[in-house]
Amino acid sequence: MQPSGDAVSERRHGAPEALPPLIPLWSEGRTAEALDAARARLAQGPSLSAPARAEALLLLSMDAEARDDFDSATRLAIEAAAAEPRFIHARLRQASMLRRTGRWQEGLALAEAALRDWPRQPVSRIEMAQCLTEAGRHEEAKRQYLLTVRLAPDNAAAHMGLAETLLMTEDWMPGWREYAWRTRMPAVAKDKPKLSQPLWNGMRLPGRRLVLIADQGYGDCIQFCRFLPRAAERVGSVTLAVSEKLSDLLRRMPGVADFVNRWEDIPKDSEAYATLSDLPLLFGGNEPDLVAPACYLPIEVPRKEAWRARLNREAGSTLKVGLCWSGRTGHLHNRLRSLRLATLASLAGLPGVTFFSLQFDEQKRQVADWPAGQAPLIDLSAELEGFDETAHCLAALDLVITIDTVTAHLAAAVGTPTWTLLRRIADWRWLERREDSPWYPTMRLVRQDEQRSWETVAERVTQDLAAVLAGDRTRLLPAGRS
Repeated sequence: MQPSGDAVSERRHGAPEALPPLIPLWSEGRTAEALDAARARLAQGPSLSAPARAEALLLLSMDAEARDDFDSATRLAIEAAAAEPRFIHARLRQASMLRRTGRWQEGLALAEAALRDWPRQPVSRIEMAQCLTEAGRHEEAKRQYLLTVRLAPDNAAAHMGLAETLLMTEDWMPGWREYAWRTRMPAVAKDKPKLSQPLWNGMRLPGRRLVLIADQGYGDCIQFCRFLPRAAERVGSVTLAVSEKLSDLLRRMPGVADFVNRWEDIPKDSEAYATLSDLPLLFGGNEPDLVAPACYLPIEVPRKEAWRARLNREAGSTLKVGLCWSGRTGHLHNRLRSLRLATLASLAGLPGVTFFSLQFDEQKRQVADWPAGQAPLIDLSAELEGFDETAHCLAALDLVITIDTVTAHLAAAVGTPTWTLLRRIADWRWLERREDSPWYPTMRLVRQDEQRSWETVAERVTQDLAAVLAGDRTRLLPAGRS
């Protein structure tokens, strides 16, 4: 019997090499040792074998990414793949880095070639699915994830990729079921505490304590904390395990009895636990089940009014608009989801508005580039100490214009009209092509066009804000929500 086409392909191109010894060192956390060894290898010059060179370059690429140097990470991945084309991990890393730095067409072509060479390797199909998602070909991406699960039923990355693609395309309940695999992702499983309590299934536990764990980033926690009151209705009390940075913000949420900020402080007498990310599935998970009040994060009215008075001193009767144009610099997709403040410079020419910078990190230095002599841009970053204080400031603004970062979640969760500027293929939670969000009634979504241009986004935002200033306040909210 002749071997299958897949077998012939893998024999021709070489089966994936067993990982040489440097990668395990990195995986075990011995990063300095691994990097020293990689640099020592490369110092050997032309005498170094192609596989050894490729692995050393791959390791340096991983290190550059860890330092947020994505240009070097991409260049080193390309060099690694060129050094040894039979090294599957170098080939796929090249495709991945190109995809994640905006060169998705090149990444897709490389992923297609790698899949032809290694059709039986789950990592090949996962990268192909991710490239297809970036191309907006979601049904094809789902098929690749399903084929990966067929090859490796317990591959958590394939299940999570499928989950996010299903949720993005509003196939809600299958998506949430797959989303439960996130706790099996290696990075998540490594940090998850070993709890003796059972995982909560949503059942009623009258008089008993439930521990809810804020298990993802700040924006995710703000998004999913809408379910806290529903959970509290089914149990005696809720203990929320959350970062200390979010405790002040969430302490007024109905039904939360107390907080812990360290794993070791989780009460031993709790009956069960769940993560905040489990709650959509437990409470139905279809679009009507996601809805929360326009302002579901309780705000202290005197603090909000104090901020309103503060803003009025700067802006008088003009429209008060907050701006945030960049997310956390080290975020994997920050260069794709963020823009330069200069791109929004046309906003400065609008009369009757005062802008307030909500930007942190080194990106706030761009405030100096705002056009002079026009609508002012006032930097508030020094006064925004922590999420709770920021929430009260956002609640006092008339409008927040922001990219996809925690500011978007926070502004919309306190009920402020929020225009969220999105890259063409946005995070799963913003769905596809919609201008409204089932998560936030006061949020409008302004997306890049097919050319993935931020300039067209800025033009639309400028036109819509001009209409608001001319008296059309309905433009502040999504169509049908005014």
